[in-house]
Amino acid sequence: MEKCKAALVLAGVGDALGYRNFSRENNALGAKIQEELKEIGGLENLVLSSDKWPVSDNTLMHMATAEALITDYWCLEDLYRELVKRYVDSTDKLPGRRSDPATIESCSQLKPDNYLLAWHTPFNEKGSGFGAATKAMCLGMRYWKPERLESLIEVSIECGRMTHNHPTGFLGSLCTALFISYAIQGKPLVKWGRDMMKVVPMAEEYCKKTIRHMAEYQEHWFYFEAKWQFYLEEREINEENQNKPSFPDNYDAEEREKTYRRWSSEGRGGRRGHDAPMIAYDAILGCGGDWTELCNRAMFHGGESAATGSIAGCLYGLLYGLSKVPKGLYQDLEQRERLEYLGETLYRLSTEEKVDSYGFERPEDFDYVTYEEFFSRYLVILTRRAIKWSKLLKGKNSIQKSLKAAVGAVLPLQCCKVSLLLLCTFTVKRYIRKGIPNEHRALIWMVVSGAQANMEQNPGYYHKLLEGEKNDKLLEAIRTDMNRTFPDNIQFRKTADPCLQQTLYNVLVAYGHHNKAVGYCQGMNFIAGYLILITKNEEESFWLLDALIGRILPDFYSPEMMGLKTDQEVLGELVKMKVPAVAELMDRHGVMWTLVVSRWFICLFIDILPVETVLRIWDCLFYEGSKILFRVALTLIKQHQASILEATNFPDICDKFKEITKGMFVTECHTFMEKIFTEPGSLSMATINKLRETCRAKLLAQG
Repeated sequence: MEKCKAALVLAGVGDALGYRNFSRENNALGAKIQEELKEIGGLENLVLSSDKWPVSDNTLMHMATAEALITDYWCLEDLYRELVKRYVDSTDKLPGRRSDPATIESCSQLKPDNYLLAWHTPFNEKGSGFGAATKAMCLGMRYWKPERLESLIEVSIECGRMTHNHPTGFLGSLCTALFISYAIQGKPLVKWGRDMMKVVPMAEEYCKKTIRHMAEYQEHWFYFEAKWQFYLEEREINEENQNKPSFPDNYDAEEREKTYRRWSSEGRGGRRGHDAPMIAYDAILGCGGDWTELCNRAMFHGGESAATGSIAGCLYGLLYGLSKVPKGLYQDLEQRERLEYLGETLYRLSTEEKVDSYGFERPEDFDYVTYEEFFSRYLVILTRRAIKWSKLLKGKNSIQKSLKAAVGAVLPLQCCKVSLLLLCTFTVKRYIRKGIPNEHRALIWMVVSGAQANMEQNPGYYHKLLEGEKNDKLLEAIRTDMNRTFPDNIQFRKTADPCLQQTLYNVLVAYGHHNKAVGYCQGMNFIAGYLILITKNEEESFWLLDALIGRILPDFYSPEMMGLKTDQEVLGELVKMKVPAVAELMDRHGVMWTLVVSRWFICLFIDILPVETVLRIWDCLFYEGSKILFRVALTLIKQHQASILEATNFPDICDKFKEITKGMFVTECHTFMEKIFTEPGSLSMATINKLRETCRAKLLAQG
């Protein structure tokens, strides 16, 4: 918490130091400033009072962002409306502080009274300045966790576009927010620039989804990336194995001025959205934790020193705190108490965030450090997959024509172009096994499972089921399970707005009347709940549930559950073939497979494995069918064979089967999914179907 407070305060200190220099009639160069500081005894004897060393509009706009972030907003759109109000209000305080012209112009175009379009501003050719970067740092403090990257991207871009609707401007906002999040995560300094460059394509994908000003953005997008690539190459930290920045032997104040001008687009270092965070980052890389050296590099130069000083000060506070900073620089700083309060509150809000992106509360003993290490690696994969999927779904006419010829005979005419592109292709199988990005997951599931075609062939059918006569026993059985469904998910609580319990109830009621042979069975509530979380659509969830229960897993949920019982026996036979020592242990202690794996199968690994891993399994389940369940089960058993064989009695075996579904092996979902296609070895549907025939006959004979 103290470092978060220090970050906000030192952002103000860096701003005040740089702003005092910028405010002079003749903006002094670094060497001149350092001489003047020596004359007064150095930074140690300097006192930043509000009358002589005021903060600039950078700090006031940054505070406006932080004030909005600590409000009780219930969705991001609500946050954007709050940001708009506070930015507009802040413009009244800016006159006399030599404000950024782009900020003033854009704030006049914000529409606080327009509920839907409050934060939409026109593209601005002059919006490439530093102002978006200097007001976005606290966003990285609020959304610093790796799994909140998508939120960080969206909020930093929208926050940036409100005042600087130009790629160079709002990408500066993203850059500073990311660097702040990296500082809190403890990521090595040399990796910040490289990792930021990996996120920029995700930002471009987000902008494309918002369908605003993309034609104008395309003309300017490359500039930000090119400038940063050039910088990373100059410092020799552009490659993954380069972990020591290279600085010139002679890098004094005069040489830095030349370098900063060269990085700039107009000969004034730190003036734009790309080079303000660049100079700050360079100063942090080069200062070695020395506050005075940081000031020399970031606050005392002939460019936009207030902007670079503010960003560098914020980063320094998170990395090193206040211990190395002379008290005179912050004890009388303008707005110090409010800045400390904002830092403390942002820390509390971010650390209290014990809910994952799907709404599930994390347990008290959740290992955040290990999980964040994993997720920072997984984000690289997610980014790469998102780009590849976006390209695949755009498709090409030649690909679509060839697919029409290949599968046209079996596709309904009304199927969308995506269907033509997706069905029966090796490329898609490979893509699905490597994971479907969450933004495309509902669409792909609908298409590959056949749910999309069924929904299109039966327009209005779902709503007719809800409007028709109801079976009272069915309704009562479903109502009984409502409060038992995901009690650890905030979206399914009665206090949630909207509460997904009603959506879940509707889907289960409709399905129970659609498939009267099944009706309702415990376990279906959890499956339907997951579908709702992903699709956010009642009707699509209904048709996906029908694809699972009616086609992919027939007889799993019928009153006799013959399909479920059969597949549990099939798993036992497969274990005899592939992990015979475990099968022998089970037989020796009389442990029936249904006792240890029934929940695996009936809940499709929900509440057994981590959410992200379950969704990756379901990606393949919808495309390749029930064979995937066997692959997952066999991988868990085979990977943990040695641990299972340590069991010496019936209870031990049951405990071991609970243990093997925990830990990093199952959390590392990408590696886990790679394992399920290699660890069990060959597993054909012919083999599975043959075993099913044998096991079903055996069960029927037993009565």
